[in-house]
Amino acid sequence: MNPGILALALAASSYAQVKSVPVAVPIPVSPAAPAVPLSPQAGSKVGTVPTLLPSLRPLTLPVAPTVRALRALGTGSAELAGAGSPSGWAGGAFESPIDGTKIQYRARGPNAGPVRVFVGGMALARSFESYFRARAPKARQYELTLRGLPPTKWALPPDQLDADARDLGRMIVLAAQETGAGTIELVLHSYSAFAFQRLMQLDDAESRGAISLLGRGRVVWIAATTHWKGSETQLMELMGPQFVLALQNAKLQAAYLDSMDRIAEGMRRLGEQNPWMLPQASAWLISWEAQRAAFVYAAGMASAQLMQRHLEERWAPELEPIRRELHAEVARDSESLGWREAALRRMLASLPLDFTTADADRMRRLGIRLELYHAASDQFIPWKAKRLVLRSLGIDAPELMPAPKTVLRDDSGLISVRIVDADHYFPLKKPGEFGQLLDP
Repeated sequence: MNPGILALALAASSYAQVKSVPVAVPIPVSPAAPAVPLSPQAGSKVGTVPTLLPSLRPLTLPVAPTVRALRALGTGSAELAGAGSPSGWAGGAFESPIDGTKIQYRARGPNAGPVRVFVGGMALARSFESYFRARAPKARQYELTLRGLPPTKWALPPDQLDADARDLGRMIVLAAQETGAGTIELVLHSYSAFAFQRLMQLDDAESRGAISLLGRGRVVWIAATTHWKGSETQLMELMGPQFVLALQNAKLQAAYLDSMDRIAEGMRRLGEQNPWMLPQASAWLISWEAQRAAFVYAAGMASAQLMQRHLEERWAPELEPIRRELHAEVARDSESLGWREAALRRMLASLPLDFTTADADRMRRLGIRLELYHAASDQFIPWKAKRLVLRSLGIDAPELMPAPKTVLRDDSGLISVRIVDADHYFPLKKPGEFGQLLDP
């Protein structure tokens, strides 16, 4: 799912649900109601009640569990390799360079090239499952799971896009270290292309090392777009007032969470520094934790429903088992508050990105071969919007979308776009055709 275009419209339908969530209203604790313990979690932005009240028993909340409690209960899928995945996958994890969050990945195949790192979309990590199951690997393959998409747990980073970019960079470096490869290829679906674009702009030592490993290699974007300063204004003209409203609502939702989290941090410190304020501070924190959970759950409702609705559409008969499996996974995983907040944050993550022709020129200087696959029936990215993307990459695209199988290139020949007769989920629904393009 691509947040850059129509995915932001999810906020509009969720906004109506969120408006009814009470704000700053204490929630009574009923001893007769089912309770969920407040569990401490490293890196949580809001202090735990046991920390504030060390002499009292841990408090519990009725029915609606708190954010930390739900996070402690897990994030959904239990198996790193994915239920029913083909044999040969081995799970692994590394610490995010941003905040130490454990980022999960899986790997398979012989230690041979080209070594590839696959990364899925905003709300569906397993964007390549049909392709993986269609053929045994002849080279080493890695699949990175971004934070908030099971089995990687959610932790709110200081900057969402920077965190995803830095995590991608570390995955690239790790793949090179494990295999000894001098060049790593990337295959990116939808949102993850934003992470790559941001990675190209970072200047820390690890990011520079990751970028160097992409030199003279191949990067594939499927159903992806880009963003540069002021481009949302052009996209709004193409998408209409509904897009503008959805974008504004999503910004308001995220801003509300951030402002209340800052107040919560102040309340936590107040309670720790002033014993006389412990009861008031702890009561406020308990109330906000429950209200935050309700707010995030409602804000992410439309994302969850849209993803499930897309997976309810029938696929080719031989792919139906995979569709049903992914549908069940998304139905389960999207109940997690982490999944829902990750979807909300990534809807807005690309807005600060300013990917310019200078960044495209840098890719050319590095010898990176960028291939874009644009789906003729993409549910999120119309051709008019795609033309803006291609223009920033130096490709002169016609006003009307060319026929499938058409390939357009820039003057260097290093950047190209191919029109494919598919929709947003091209690798999942047409793994044979996708595989022929990826492994000609």
